[in-house]
Amino acid sequence: MFLGNSIDQLSAQIVEQAQQVLREAGVELSTRAAPIILMLMKHGPMTAADVAKALNQAHQLVTHHVDALVSLKIVARVSDPHDARRKLLKITPKGYTQLVKLKEILDLIEVAYEDMFDKLGCDLAAKVLEASGELSRSPLAERIATVQLARTDSS
Repeated sequence: MFLGNSIDQLSAQIVEQAQQVLREAGVELSTRAAPIILMLMKHGPMTAADVAKALNQAHQLVTHHVDALVSLKIVARVSDPHDARRKLLKITPKGYTQLVKLKEILDLIEVAYEDMFDKLGCDLAAKVLEASGELSRSPLAERIATVQLARTDSS
């Protein structure tokens, strides 16, 4: 009945279990910070604002996770050679070691999810994105109005 609550509970369960798997694999960073280091691996040094924009996340949230990565010495803030006022995020040598471990465990997680999706009969990740797109195209309030109008017309 309360789809949002069920999805929140599933999300929390996924994050909790993934964090445990990362810890057991020797990965020190959080599941929430993993996309940041993966983004830096793919694109090289970037500002926190650029990472936030690329991940479609709030700058403040990304900065919070970056601070944790800096504290763990996985990422360093360095001056932009073209603009000393800007700070770029750069993966450290320790970060590259963590990245190897992270990529290894992410490959296993992907296979485990594929197995789960086969058992569910659908790619849950794809369906979540599909549902999000549907709600963006036609928000819940519009959908309810359509249902109400159809009920009124059939009365």
